[in-house]
Amino acid sequence: MEQACPVVTPSSDELSRLSRLYERNPTSTLFARLADVHLALGDVEGAIRVCRKGLRYRPSYVTGHLVLGRAYLTFGDARRAEDEYQKVLRLEPDNPAATRYLASIAEADGDGERARHLWDRLRVLHPLHPALQRSAPTPEPEETPEAAGEDLARSTPERQEKDEEAFPFVSMTLAKLYARQGHRGRAEQVARLVDPAYPEDRLGELVNESTS
Repeated sequence: MEQACPVVTPSSDELSRLSRLYERNPTSTLFARLADVHLALGDVEGAIRVCRKGLRYRPSYVTGHLVLGRAYLTFGDARRAEDEYQKVLRLEPDNPAATRYLASIAEADGDGERARHLWDRLRVLHPLHPALQRSAPTPEPEETPEAAGEDLARSTPERQEKDEEAFPFVSMTLAKLYARQGHRGRAEQVARLVDPAYPEDRLGELVNESTS
């Protein structure tokens, strides 16, 4: 059994490695991973700069818009973040991450009706999404407990909430870092926080990708 340890954030070496790879091919989708590392290291402006540059070449790259949206939220610019998530839904209408963030933004704006609509949409798209357990607003009285996701919250493993607290900033980059360091258990935890439906057979590929 693995012992508990502090969350490992990407290192400056990882940032340098990705920067070198990206410089060799500035039109590639690698910019999203590079921006994600900038964000994990606290360089929000760097993440925004990298994403905006990359999206000039790859305007239809959904992951790039998602990372840029998170960077704008971290920067405190909810309006620009909202624009990015709307772009994601135009490109990929069933994207659960963009739906979740837009629901949170609507909730923060006090737009309860829109927030409820988006949370309900997220339940359809991704019923096991961890955000539904703590962030979804109270349903209307006529809704059943099943429709509100109450039974879902009870059936979800208790460790899901503990994992969210242990890994407040998650990304597939962080999952790959754990896998590269041989921490398969933590890699799996982070991967499932990014995507609760992450298939078991993809974990082996995650390790292979990280060691290649």
